[in-house]
Amino acid sequence: MNLFKSDLYKIEWLDVVFENRNKEYGAYELRHHYGQRMTKALLTTGFLVSALVVFFLISKGKKTLADVAKLDNEFKVTNVILPDKVIIPKNTESPAAIQKPKADTKKFTTFKTVKREEVIEEAPAIEDLTNSLIGKINKAGDPAGTQTPEINPSAGNGMQGTETADPNAVFESVEKLPQFQGGEKEFYKYLSRNLRYPDNAVENNIGGRVFVSFIVERDGRLSNIKVMKGLGFGCDEEAMRVIKKSPAWIPGEQNGKAVRVQYTIPISFQMQ
Repeated sequence: MNLFKSDLYKIEWLDVVFENRNKEYGAYELRHHYGQRMTKALLTTGFLVSALVVFFLISKGKKTLADVAKLDNEFKVTNVILPDKVIIPKNTESPAAIQKPKADTKKFTTFKTVKREEVIEEAPAIEDLTNSLIGKINKAGDPAGTQTPEINPSAGNGMQGTETADPNAVFESVEKLPQFQGGEKEFYKYLSRNLRYPDNAVENNIGGRVFVSFIVERDGRLSNIKVMKGLGFGCDEEAMRVIKKSPAWIPGEQNGKAVRVQYTIPISFQMQ
């Protein structure tokens, strides 16, 4: 008799398997109703999964409809009526009514300190600005134009350069920078002869640069000497001592006149 494993759960084979055995035992009962229980379990599981899917689809559909209704309330279309033709008013002023200056126009010059060979355009002289207008470009005047208003030098309008300016004003940028007597090389020679490395800095292996600021007066003297950025350990005091001891410099110039100039230099302290 052919007996497969799957046949053991058929009812007609149960009596053969449990012949001369206790059928009241739980194993017989479980195998006897196995097919019914399996069918009920599959149907119940399928029903629950289907119910969850339907519930999810219904909830998503309600949320989508609510979002659409919310967007309809937030965004409203407004009809805008545009004119058929836009009329641009024309300039009714005749060319003859536009006044042309009789005086020449000189280009406004922004001063910047550069090397002589880097100069692209020379600034106009004070004499050229006396009876001229200031503009963006150099332009010749029209002899038939309107008369240039007279300039009153005592009015303090800034047309006279440094003659009417505050003589005690301090410049940060000038046409000619101040310099040490003999130039930059002589200045560093002066530092090498007079600068002393502080013992405290040597013991603590301190090195770097001290930035010292001062004003070069109109007569070349140095004033208002102070440390802008220091190292400590005696380096700041030594840098100020050397600058205070410095001989007079060649003063800076603006418009051909000596002026007071703010100057900042770095002084290096390097261990050999």
